[in-house]
Amino acid sequence: MAPYLPLPHIFTLGDPAADLSDRIVLFGLGRIGTRVLAQLRTDHEVVAIDRDPAARSVAYAREQGVPVLEDATDPGVLHRARMRQSNSLLVLAREESRNLDVAMAAREANSPIRV
Repeated sequence: MAPYLPLPHIFTLGDPAADLSDRIVLFGLGRIGTRVLAQLRTDHEVVAIDRDPAARSVAYAREQGVPVLEDATDPGVLHRARMRQSNSLLVLAREESRNLDVAMAAREANSPIRV
């Protein structure tokens, strides 16, 4: 498995002015996150976030060309995922408190986002 590298070495998100209205941010790459990711990749641009570089589908996501970011409770991560320009956020971590924290931070960054 590839090492968990800092963001600049993983990917670039391209032109900040690009239309990202079909972008989905997926938080949590466990069992459910893996299944959802497999379905979303066919029709949407997806950015995944997981705090655990050894999570089940981090390697799978990277193989599929999906950018993977670290801990979403860090405000900089939501900025780098371009949450303000994203259409939807799926919060699928096991811990309900983390899901709530991420949903609230996303709402602050992009109030009309679908959570």
